[in-house]
Amino acid sequence: MEEKLSIIIPVYNDEKYLKRCLDSIINLDYQNLEIILVDDGSTDDSLAIMTDYAAQDERVKAISQQNLGVSVARNTGLAQATGDYIMFVDADDYVLSPLKIVLNDEQTADLNVFGFESGEEQKVVRAKYYDADESIHAKTMMMENPTQYLTAWGKIFKHDLIKKCNLRFNTNLRVAEDGNFMLQYLMKCETIKFSLPVGYHYSKDTESVMTTFDRKSEDYLTALEESERNLEGCPAEIQKAFNTYVMMHFNIIMVHETFASANPVKYSLKIKQLKQLLNKPIFKEALSGIKLSECHGLRMLPVILLKMHAYRLSSILFIVRAKQNEKQVED
Repeated sequence: MEEKLSIIIPVYNDEKYLKRCLDSIINLDYQNLEIILVDDGSTDDSLAIMTDYAAQDERVKAISQQNLGVSVARNTGLAQATGDYIMFVDADDYVLSPLKIVLNDEQTADLNVFGFESGEEQKVVRAKYYDADESIHAKTMMMENPTQYLTAWGKIFKHDLIKKCNLRFNTNLRVAEDGNFMLQYLMKCETIKFSLPVGYHYSKDTESVMTTFDRKSEDYLTALEESERNLEGCPAEIQKAFNTYVMMHFNIIMVHETFASANPVKYSLKIKQLKQLLNKPIFKEALSGIKLSECHGLRMLPVILLKMHAYRLSSILFIVRAKQNEKQVED
């Protein structure tokens, strides 16, 4: 990749991790890039760290704005970016040295996806290039596995495509804003390349929206309904994959909200909440649109049980997964 790469990093009270993040990028020794730091109203020393790095390296740009959220910060970065390609990095994460292999690869696509590690677990992708005729297979696979493939990080985007289609992060969404942006980009891109190198470290050092309980069910509904509108008129394969995408988010709500230990309501009421949410049109239609014969792997087991109306059995899976997540945060 000889073209210029713009790396956009939203920053909010990340003084503890920011140097680690920036050093990992600078140590790649890849010269043809710009690092755009957007401070989102931090109250710690994040802005001072940004300013210091910008003074030492002309490739680093430090931008400050009032606290408006990660989506606004990323959009600010996009407005300032001058690179041919775009990459998003979270300030509490960092890149790994194999990323240089991806950056030096002469074969690029509209979307370049590479492996990442989460804690000590590596998420390796199978190396493959999808041209315009077969990219729909990659798109459906990514939609059906949103937690692995529909994050904004771990990807390299073509800037011209973002500008041509006027793509931005939806600033009205509180959750699933990555997925919403990714779905829009997938519908516009033609070629997709998966690269083997593990080039990104997703940090579990800090609490995220995904690991905190504060009743976000309605926020997920809003995000999913917005994504559904964006997919109107899409091919049948995409609509079918979206059913799985929706149900994977239902699982997320159950694990992080309804059956989280921090949810103080009684178990019987949690089952009632499950049924009420499942009766919402977007979840009801998605569950109905998935055939039992299409459910493969452990991640689809809750969907199987829900289709069989085995609500209490499915709740056991959600409770176990919730406890596993909570233990990971504690560790």
